[in-house]
Amino acid sequence: MRLGYINRNVARISVIPETFVEKRQRKALTHEQWSTIYEAATGNLKLVIDFGGRHGLRPQEIRSLCWNQIDFDQGTVSVVTQFDSNDRFVETKTVGSVRTIQLHPETIDRLKGLRPADLLPSSKRAYDDLVIRTRNNTPIAQGNLRRDLKAICYQSDVPEIIPYELRHTAITHQIDAGFTASQVADWAGNNEKMIYEHYRHRLREVSALPPINHDSGFVPTGLVKPVLEAL
Repeated sequence: MRLGYINRNVARISVIPETFVEKRQRKALTHEQWSTIYEAATGNLKLVIDFGGRHGLRPQEIRSLCWNQIDFDQGTVSVVTQFDSNDRFVETKTVGSVRTIQLHPETIDRLKGLRPADLLPSSKRAYDDLVIRTRNNTPIAQGNLRRDLKAICYQSDVPEIIPYELRHTAITHQIDAGFTASQVADWAGNNEKMIYEHYRHRLREVSALPPINHDSGFVPTGLVKPVLEAL
């Protein structure tokens, strides 16, 4: 209209559907906020906050995580599966989501105190082999996980987040630590395009950051460990 090519703007007469819902903006906790809810949490929720907010796993990857995916000798976790909407073991979201990453030493120590004496072979995965499960050896319901995370945030006076935003927090902190989009994409099981699309503003801000401090206690040491090397 400004250039005179058309005589009316049809956008002005359009009707937005009543079902239209504005997309929720993702939240990322600061290091201090994440540490606050991590220290306040116990049991399964503490592991969820750890795997999601420190190591960047998706909620469905965390819920389906089995003990045979933890390599205590190497200190790594191999993400090779996830749950579908019916809590069935399925392939990861994409081929690139299959990855093996270094676990934080604190995470390894906690898992060592929880691991069962006998581990099931990967070919016979069952709910009994889940790292995070209920007292009845069933997966934790997504709704319960969301509720418990909301409660710990409220109790800790931390902005309320949903489980997926733990992963968003982890990715944000990796970028702020100075890792490249390629490194973070490999670590998180994403592609570089997604990192650039959703974290472009963070990538611009890290150019003036000081050298990476791997001993910060938040960013895992040894960002990426190739999957093939671990198998």
